Amino acid sequence: MCSITDRLQRLLIRLEAELRRLELWAERPPSPTALQSSAPFCCDRMGLECWLQWVFLPRMRRLLDRGGSLPARCGIAPMAELYFQQRGIAVRDLIAVLRELDGVIEAGGGLRTPVPQSNHLTK
Repeated sequence: MCSITDRLQRLLIRLEAELRRLELWAERPPSPTALQSSAPFCCDRMGLECWLQWVFLPRMRRLLDRGGSLPARCGIAPMAELYFQQRGIAVRDLIAVLRELDGVIEAGGGLRTPVPQSNHLTK
């Protein structure tokens, strides 16, 4: 049986792969100003695909690497459906990955992920 951490790591890999397949992956990061947004999904300063790449993926990877607590709620898929529909971009597989991510995160809501063995200090 897979742990929530394992499932999330695999989903993050799938998310990145899907963003790349759809050619929504950027080679250059957004400006520091764009990253300082306090709006949900940084929607006032960048597109959702940019937020997924430069904010969500790094935060989730850090959380898993450091054994942080999962958020109690995650609602990225509904936002993505609306965002990409308004732009006329077909992203069915991307939405499927985001729905699965939402479900796994919410199922483990508040759960503290274990620190990977390689990160434990030894005496």
